[in-house]
Amino acid sequence: MATPETVGQARAALDIVEATDRCLGREIISAIDAMAFVALPDLTLFDRARESTEALAKLPGKRPSTTQIHAAYDAGRDADAREAALWIITEPAEPHALLAARWVRYAERA
Repeated sequence: MATPETVGQARAALDIVEATDRCLGREIISAIDAMAFVALPDLTLFDRARESTEALAKLPGKRPSTTQIHAAYDAGRDADAREAALWIITEPAEPHALLAARWVRYAERA
């Protein structure tokens, strides 16, 4: 049989459980917010990065001309930061002097 003392203890225990539940709920919401996905870049940025990289990769990588090197430097200088972050996706595995020159010039901007 319930006595005033046991009812008080049970109510105190329920209060603790409810407070813990609210705290866990806030932590779960915080974790979900932290895992929110960043929006993907615009598809045109992927296309521009791919086209730019493919155009440079088609040029001779061993002995490029001065004009080609300047074009690679200009591409690095003028590149949008969001586009430059996507260059690596389509770069060939083997080293290429013009792609390296583009990266060097892009890095020098900062």
